[in-house]
Amino acid sequence: MRARSAVVLVVLLASACQSIPAPEDWLPTPFETPEWTYGGWIQVEMKPTAPKVPAAVWGGELIAVSADSGWILTDNGVTAVAVRDVSRATLVGWDPDFSGFLLWSLLGTVSTISNGAFLVATAPMWIIGGSLATASQSRSSTIKTERAQWSDFRLYARFPQGLPPGLDLASLGKLVR
Repeated sequence: MRARSAVVLVVLLASACQSIPAPEDWLPTPFETPEWTYGGWIQVEMKPTAPKVPAAVWGGELIAVSADSGWILTDNGVTAVAVRDVSRATLVGWDPDFSGFLLWSLLGTVSTISNGAFLVATAPMWIIGGSLATASQSRSSTIKTERAQWSDFRLYARFPQGLPPGLDLASLGKLVR
């Protein structure tokens, strides 16, 4: 029964990791971020326009943010969204790459075999501590509207100061993955 409880605990703690809405290999690594010339990946869910109508969801590169609008480069080109019409937004600035945390947690847990009877105490410590560290790392690059203002997204926009005067949005093309 203890083995089953440990497996359930590991699965529950691993499920605390956040999924990244950006396409695989699209986001920069933390080391590439200072030189990254593109915006972060943003996913917005619009408020429903009518009851029982599914809300529109947009995902793409964050181009710019103003006091009342955001511009997102999607597969169809640049889309402007009114901030007041957005019910939820999630922005990911870089790839959090938590695989190293996961590997160290696994190796640490396996290494408790050498602890003999103390394994009963040390293995759960590795599992819990490693799972918490991995989950924290998976969330490190994400900003959500529940805990941030749209102005906080500016740092991760391609144009953090806003749209340049005279910029032809069509010249940005479509999202390249």
